[in-house]
Amino acid sequence: MRFLRIFLLLTATLLATGCANLGYYSQAITGQLDILGRTRTITELLDDSPVAGIEPDAATRPLAPTVKARLATVLRVRDFATQALALPDNDSYRVYADLDRQLPARSTDAIPSVVDRAQVAWNVVATPEFSLTPKEWCFPVAGCVPYRGYFSHKRARQFASELRHDHLDVRVAGVAAYSTLGWFRDPVFSTQLRRSDADIAALIFHELAHQKLYLPGDATFNESFATTVEIEGMRRWLAQGNDKAALENYLLDRTRQSGFVDLLLKYRARLEALFASPLPEEQMRAEKARHYNALRAEYVDLRNQWSGYDARDGGGTSPGMGEVDRVGSERSRPRRELAVDDGYDSWFTQDLNNANLASVGLYHAYVPAFQALLAGAHGDLPTFYRLAHALSRLPTAERTAQLAGDDGVQTRLITTN
Repeated sequence: MRFLRIFLLLTATLLATGCANLGYYSQAITGQLDILGRTRTITELLDDSPVAGIEPDAATRPLAPTVKARLATVLRVRDFATQALALPDNDSYRVYADLDRQLPARSTDAIPSVVDRAQVAWNVVATPEFSLTPKEWCFPVAGCVPYRGYFSHKRARQFASELRHDHLDVRVAGVAAYSTLGWFRDPVFSTQLRRSDADIAALIFHELAHQKLYLPGDATFNESFATTVEIEGMRRWLAQGNDKAALENYLLDRTRQSGFVDLLLKYRARLEALFASPLPEEQMRAEKARHYNALRAEYVDLRNQWSGYDARDGGGTSPGMGEVDRVGSERSRPRRELAVDDGYDSWFTQDLNNANLASVGLYHAYVPAFQALLAGAHGDLPTFYRLAHALSRLPTAERTAQLAGDDGVQTRLITTN
């Protein structure tokens, strides 16, 4: 049944997109099949009693005790998501895909195996040189989205290079998780087990929220809704565990992230004003560079206000591209340096351009409106989901105006639904 579903979905995709995109969809198909070939149920892995007469191979070899302990935590998080957060009850995140396990050799024409990856996939974002509006690509089921995803890092970089030749600002960012919106059993990946328990829980809550409500063609609505569910889910998950230290660390991370996002949005607004001005191109290009240099300097000042900051404490989530680019850091590094592995600092180790800032609003723009909606529902998540569904059914212009405007949206929806 699962492979019939794959066949029907992929057939419809190829028929809808034509020959020009066959290469792109071929890598998507092969990459998804690669992941499916690595997937096993977590309960099966936790009960790995040897079978008499069968020698375990790379696919069935028992897991290390530390990995089993992490997967047991994943199942507790997954049960909590359904029981306490009213998120979908299905097999997603009840299965595990080991990206480090070598699979049988493939044809050289196929996408390279996903082994030895730090990320599951890579997204490419592109904007014009003097605009923060990202280019969109349209797909069956998902609708139009402001990025193009690849399972192959090499192909993502190649596509990015093509876009740069068209004089676009481009960003390639790693993605640690994604949602198939219930079409497949979305797994927990071995790469995700390198993160903290809190990171994994937040990721699961966020991705399951996409299965709860997804509006094709409105990425900002989708990501802001999922971020709101993630934040509320983390508050409840950490509070019920009576782990005050973990809850405090999470809230501190959110405070730092809020300050970081506010900084990025401030410069986004400044750049939007610049691009709307009548300046000649050369002068506008120089002013653009000046703004990005000022952003970099102001971030260093902000970071120095974060006493004891260390990405391994739970901070350091890049505010865009899935919010999954968490990396480690070393406490001994000088505070004025922007080191490659220093959480938020990693955002500044690449060339800053419009594609970096374009994705920031996706995950945060409507979060205040959704949080007000949740507060108006007195914290009752099923009621919140119903009100969010009502919002999703509004015409685009009305929905956008209400989410981006004053809090009249919350009052009107709560009193009329």
